Amino acid sequence: MVAGNAGRTGRPGAELEGGVRLRLAVLLVGAVSGSASVVFGQQPNWTIDPTPRVELGTSIDDPRDQFGRIVDVAFGPRGEIVVLDGTPPAVRRFAADGSPLRDFGRAGDGPGEFRAPVALAVVGDTIVVLGGDGRRGVFGPGGAVARDERLEMASVCGAAWNPRAGGLLTDGSVVVRCLERLFGRVRGEYRQTVGLLRVAPGLARVDTLGWFPADTGRTDDGDPPIPRPYAPRAELLAVDGDGRVFVATSDRPTVRAVRFDGSAIEPFELPVDSRPVTEADLARHVESMLRVGGSANDQRVIREWAEEMPSAERTPVIRSLVAAASGELWVETWDDDAEGVRWLVVGGDGTLLSEVRAPPGADIRAVSDDAVLAVWRDAFGVERVRLYPLQRSRRSGG
Repeated sequence: MVAGNAGRTGRPGAELEGGVRLRLAVLLVGAVSGSASVVFGQQPNWTIDPTPRVELGTSIDDPRDQFGRIVDVAFGPRGEIVVLDGTPPAVRRFAADGSPLRDFGRAGDGPGEFRAPVALAVVGDTIVVLGGDGRRGVFGPGGAVARDERLEMASVCGAAWNPRAGGLLTDGSVVVRCLERLFGRVRGEYRQTVGLLRVAPGLARVDTLGWFPADTGRTDDGDPPIPRPYAPRAELLAVDGDGRVFVATSDRPTVRAVRFDGSAIEPFELPVDSRPVTEADLARHVESMLRVGGSANDQRVIREWAEEMPSAERTPVIRSLVAAASGELWVETWDDDAEGVRWLVVGGDGTLLSEVRAPPGADIRAVSDDAVLAVWRDAFGVERVRLYPLQRSRRSGG
């Protein structure tokens, strides 16, 4: 069990072996030796129809078709669309044609309730929701609570680390992010370390997925650490259905993969590169932070931070990862223009399958065999969920 390795390096997890422990891939920072190259061949010409087949969140009068803050989106077991809304907390279910089905879940601390939800996973016929406080709720097809448990994340990470609910894997297990405590311990430029620990369903086993460099930034006398805009990050991003967590660094084109138990799979390289950070990039970055900035004071702090904090000179190379239901990995690049953002689609072994342009403004969250689900915002920042048809066709001669 990999948790034992954590103990030998002085990191949390070993004391939980055989005891407790928690959809995504990870954005890892650092070079990877012995990596395999992407296998280039004749690429299929996949396309996303820019006209959505279904659009949710367009109603002015029907609260069942309105969202406060979309946290996560997934395809349900029978093709329905499942949306995790954060304001107020609820799981919103829609039929494949977009008609509203039953909602369930609410804010609170009891069974079937959650606070500050962070992730959603569809596991068989059940829907699993993870709250920011470590509560893991499992709901049956009709919305009834099938299981409710709460993970004490501090016991997973240990005193030297700040625990955070990181997300859900495809088997419903929880990922805990253990962030290195920096306040009062560092001065000047820093790079934080994050550990990713998997807690199996039932909280019966803890595995260490790995320890990775995380945010960069700086801290001065007595000030809290401040992350640097466009700095490399370590993020939980996507996972496929074969028990592999993909790990990539935001500033390097290398993708690694680990199994749920933490054992490594051969890495591969992507044909992506960074570009200079522009003023428009910084403006969009600040705008995205202001959307979730909270109070007027929070908004003021964000603006001051953006004005005073030096930015990285170049963008990262990878913006996000999404694992498709059919097993391929979708990689969002920083190559965006009026036609939309460029995505690379690769197989689990690194074979380049296609390049795809997302429709302008579409933030892809989930991919099925014939469609993608994306969050889209209108001119007023109102969030909607759009389902776009996906055509997996080959070029002539392919």
